[in-house]
Amino acid sequence: MPVASSLLLAGLALLPLACGGGPTEGDARTLREPHRSGDGVRAEFRQEFRDGEWVHDGPARFWDEEGRLTHVGTYSDGLESGSWQEYAPDGSLGEGPYEAGERSGEWTWFHPAREGQGRVPAERGTYRKGLRDGTWQRWDRAGAALSPTRWRSGEELP
Repeated sequence: MPVASSLLLAGLALLPLACGGGPTEGDARTLREPHRSGDGVRAEFRQEFRDGEWVHDGPARFWDEEGRLTHVGTYSDGLESGSWQEYAPDGSLGEGPYEAGERSGEWTWFHPAREGQGRVPAERGTYRKGLRDGTWQRWDRAGAALSPTRWRSGEELP
């Protein structure tokens, strides 16, 4: 997004304050936040005005400086919630739920996609309170099972 557009968005967000009014409880807005360099969009998210402040609530997307999508998901009451997708620069992908701002439940991480090949899982396991926990199954790029790893509270067990 050009700098002029982001300044226009900022100006529109401040317009009610300059006119003597302000946001009221339950007002909603969607913002597109630029990177610090001013080149491209860093984040796009929905906010709702609650208890005197803007809170993330609803769909959100984030991009890196190169314009690659990095995260897609939803916020609820200011915290990541529900299903999220997380993309790494190498093309690998993680999918799973967030609960109260932390990875929770079963997540699957996929190898980077190759031309003519669907997504191949790299590993699958459970997060509890944002940390890996339990047995994680792993696969190589061809889809063959590898030895599983075991985790307890984010620490890999021998």
